Amino acid sequence: MWDGGQEALWESLSKARSFDASIDLSRIDFDHMMARYVPPRGYSRERLFKAMADREPAVLAGYPSPVRPPLDVLGLCDAARSIVKRMAESSDESTYSVTMRADGRRVQLRPREIAELWHKQTEVFGISDLYIRNTFMEELIDPSGLSNFNLLLKASHGARSQEMFSFVISAEGMVTDSHSDDPDSSNFCLEGRKLWIFWDTYAGLAAGLQDAERLLLTTIPRFDIKAWLSMPSARWCIVGPNDTLFLPANFTHKVITLENYIGVGGFYVSLPNCLSLIADWIYRGPLWSKLDRKSSKAMLIGDISLAVQKTILRLRDCSPAVGQALGYGFLDLSAQNVIRRLPRSQMAMLWSDPRFRNIAENIAAPWPLSNDLPLAFQLGNSPSRRS
Repeated sequence: MWDGGQEALWESLSKARSFDASIDLSRIDFDHMMARYVPPRGYSRERLFKAMADREPAVLAGYPSPVRPPLDVLGLCDAARSIVKRMAESSDESTYSVTMRADGRRVQLRPREIAELWHKQTEVFGISDLYIRNTFMEELIDPSGLSNFNLLLKASHGARSQEMFSFVISAEGMVTDSHSDDPDSSNFCLEGRKLWIFWDTYAGLAAGLQDAERLLLTTIPRFDIKAWLSMPSARWCIVGPNDTLFLPANFTHKVITLENYIGVGGFYVSLPNCLSLIADWIYRGPLWSKLDRKSSKAMLIGDISLAVQKTILRLRDCSPAVGQALGYGFLDLSAQNVIRRLPRSQMAMLWSDPRFRNIAENIAAPWPLSNDLPLAFQLGNSPSRRS
């Protein structure tokens, strides 16, 4: 017999299937699926940083709310609706791309028009890039809580733009098809619920699960629940109010809005995940370069690498509390995970690349290659490396 919690999860999946026919599973499938469920756990900084270092998704309940005073004294739902009310009153003429689920078209709307669409609740729609920084929204939402460990903010202007700290709104029934992102992501829920299904990107491609960001597709990316269940990396969760999902970038994901949703999301690079991210970007190429015909973003990996290296060197002379807040103590675990996961041929290629090695050789881990091996090239303005 299932307990009440499992019954509620089954009902959520059944509801998702009414919005997306690919979520087609039997109760027997669900028994297997429960082994892949990522349950909410109480937030702690250590739990968050360990998940980052291990490259595992985490749903953390009770992460500090990003809502600013005086809205912070309201419940999360009331705060969310107050923010949408402020959007409705806004004179901001900036426009943002909103996806309409009925026909897949994208329309450009102003904040007040998005709020009107939300209040009408007559169409299924979603938006994930309603920017907060340097807009009126920053008066209502404080980005620092979800980004005070984010090293993108210490890098160049181009690297900072990859953070994309945004207000997220979607109507019940909205489906965001399988895709992946460049950095790791955070998603804080104020109101509503979403089903997230995720899996390792390249294992998924090998199993026939498509990714809209990694393939040139003219149709909806293929997803098969049976193939997904067969993968060791398959995971899923339900994100609701006061939950924050932290998702590593190597996970492709599809997202189904189960109840009208309001939240805050962004991308980040931190000390516990920096080596894995930079290794993946060097080895596979970042998505931000996919359509960068002018090569305007070619230097971003190097910019981010230098920001990470400078942070590690600076923290050696800081108090333990400062290092703890940024995850400095998880660098060794992160390095050991990279060493364990990567084949020697890939490690040798990374070890010759200063964007990886300038960070790695400042971490006291059992690296399999010598610091005496030459670098393939040099990065400009690189600080002194570890002696």
